[in-house]
Amino acid sequence: MDLIPRQRAAVAEHIRLENEHQWAVVSSTLTEDDRAFFDFVSVGQFKGAEGVRQLYQTIGTAFPDLHIEISAEYDVPGCSIREGFITGTHQG
Repeated sequence: MDLIPRQRAAVAEHIRLENEHQWAVVSSTLTEDDRAFFDFVSVGQFKGAEGVRQLYQTIGTAFPDLHIEISAEYDVPGCSIREGFITGTHQG
């Protein structure tokens, strides 16, 4: 299988798990070491595998009905970008 189709499949699985609110599983779709990093503009920066797990715990609490809808996909070997809409009811 070519790299870009594998990337697209991995990103699609990640977003599917987010939409299903499987927070404990979704973080395992990312790098599980100190290279892990997530910059969620409205929430903060989360570093390392534990930081990413904390991000998903925060998201799951703050937005219990979070939903992601992708409107555009851009891929080159080694990099996948998604544009879309994130909706949810903010619970704090």
